[in-house]
Amino acid sequence: QVRYPGSGVIHFWSGRVEVGAPRFAYNVGDDLCPGVVATRSTMGLGDRSDASPSVRVKVHAGAAPCTDGALRIAVGSTLEVWTEDDAPGCEGKAIAAASYYDHAGVEQVYLWQTMMQPLPGVATSLTTEAPGEKLRVLGVVEGTPLQNPNQVCGAEASTLVLQTTLDGVIAATKIEVVPASQGMGHLVLATHGDVDELREVAPGPHQAAMLVGSNFTGDVTTGGCCGDGMIALIRSW
Repeated sequence: QVRYPGSGVIHFWSGRVEVGAPRFAYNVGDDLCPGVVATRSTMGLGDRSDASPSVRVKVHAGAAPCTDGALRIAVGSTLEVWTEDDAPGCEGKAIAAASYYDHAGVEQVYLWQTMMQPLPGVATSLTTEAPGEKLRVLGVVEGTPLQNPNQVCGAEASTLVLQTTLDGVIAATKIEVVPASQGMGHLVLATHGDVDELREVAPGPHQAAMLVGSNFTGDVTTGGCCGDGMIALIRSW
């Protein structure tokens, strides 16, 4: 949770998760109006070892004009760390993840549509072996309206939508209003793979993917200057 207890100008935050020796650790972030507490999530993927054991959350904030210390990480915020068995042959058997930046590079942008469409390259798969196994899908994406349709704090109406899928079936849906700002906008959407989103699956290969859509006209992007889209698939015996 990110909290803005002060008054005055709209602020932004941006952050990433660095897991051990990171495979990917890209930033996402959005804007906060005065007095707002926003619940947001992001993720990272990496290799933890004796040489690189830590998981780090790195964030920064700003505004125009800048006001250091205006934003707070709220009490009750959590960090979850999922790990695989490190025995030989176990890598990639319990956790799989994908990132738009990894797929497309840091300059290529994806332009959202006003209907739900797959975010290119943000798909991953795992194979289960026994009956009764469950899979958890987590998704995070930043959508960036090049001109924010919501410019007044407390009067936001235009929304973006994220859906995660498992084997082509919707696992979770997240709809959020774009936080108010003047000029460019930013919104982080996330599904958390909560208990009610766990899916029992038959033995065999399974794929998780991400759909995104805009509920207003105007250009909305992921990638390039402003933020990633990531998906993770976690196996639960």
